[in-house]
Amino acid sequence: MTSYRPRRNKRKRRKSKLIFLLILLSIMLLGTVSFIVWRQFFYQPVINVQASIWGDRQEFEAAVIYNAELIPAPEGGLLHQSISHGEPVKSGQVIATVIDELQSTELQQQIDDIKSELGKYTIQNDGEGNEVITGETEAIRNQLRTLIYNYSLYRSFRDEKGMSKSFADLDSLVKDYYITQEASNQDQQRYLDLKEQLAVAEADYEHCLQEITASFNGMVSYQLDNLDQTLNPEGFPLEDYNWFDERLQISSFDEDSSVTVGQNIVKLIRKDKWWLIVNVPQKKSDIFLKATEFEIKIAEETYQAAYLYHNQEKRDLYFYFEIEEVPELFERFTTVELATEEIECMELPISAIEYESEKAYVYLKNGRTAEKTEVRVLRELIDTVLIEQLADTAEIIADVSQVRR
Repeated sequence: MTSYRPRRNKRKRRKSKLIFLLILLSIMLLGTVSFIVWRQFFYQPVINVQASIWGDRQEFEAAVIYNAELIPAPEGGLLHQSISHGEPVKSGQVIATVIDELQSTELQQQIDDIKSELGKYTIQNDGEGNEVITGETEAIRNQLRTLIYNYSLYRSFRDEKGMSKSFADLDSLVKDYYITQEASNQDQQRYLDLKEQLAVAEADYEHCLQEITASFNGMVSYQLDNLDQTLNPEGFPLEDYNWFDERLQISSFDEDSSVTVGQNIVKLIRKDKWWLIVNVPQKKSDIFLKATEFEIKIAEETYQAAYLYHNQEKRDLYFYFEIEEVPELFERFTTVELATEEIECMELPISAIEYESEKAYVYLKNGRTAEKTEVRVLRELIDTVLIEQLADTAEIIADVSQVRR
């Protein structure tokens, strides 16, 4: 015969479950309160701080920007460089000349021909600052003086025959003189006309040689690119950085390069300061954002750089630096080594520092106690503080508000 255990009624079963849940809830609440009390009065969060050298040094891509003036070609023609690429120039000095080759060749030939014609004349100064032609007329004058002297001698000796001959020679020579004088006057006019033509030709030749002069002391560059006007220091900081990844278009102007009127052909760079825009990926930017002193190394040369500001676009940061040194000629984009200052220190969260009477303290963990220790703050960063090294390693209370007083 089968026997069955009698079932408890539903009301009793529900009451048992409710009691069990209340007991469980009470235990959990008691545990939570106990943990809070323990954390409040007994727990002191401790961090193990190591002595270290704070700083960073990494290579990044950078854009080089100069304080420069773009100079256009005054006329079309061939470029003749008076100052070479990368050489210094003084204010007022001729940088280059643009030559109209066809016109200048024709004018040079004309000038040479005129000078050749002028070379056929014998010129002397008349004592009043005028140029006069000498030649056959002057020779005849000398002969006339000789004949007049001979005639006076013959007359003094009453030599009729000599006087007659001298007079006949004088008469013939005077006729030749007037004929020669007329020709000389024509030559004189021809000479003056040639001189005037030479002045006009030389002026025209100078006009087809258009000089480009420096408006300030600087350095000359004949290498231009499509970013010379975009990367203008007066427009810093920039809002768009798409140009950093775009293809660079470079124009170089060598000796005898053909240029057109209005085309920018020379870049005159001021010799005072220059700038760098360094592209730093966000994931590598932490220490650089906290630093205040920077060195930049380009092509084995190290420069002290003054941080200006930075902009962020997507996942990249663009740091602006100013270098107050005479610029060197670099490519528009170059790889640079960006380095911050290096500080021997311990880095703590701000919560681990307690300030009192303009002094800073930390709490060193010593067994079950915490010793209040004065420290020297080297630098306050965004959310951390750099302090002078206390030891190779130290256990420090992470939050001074948790220290038991």
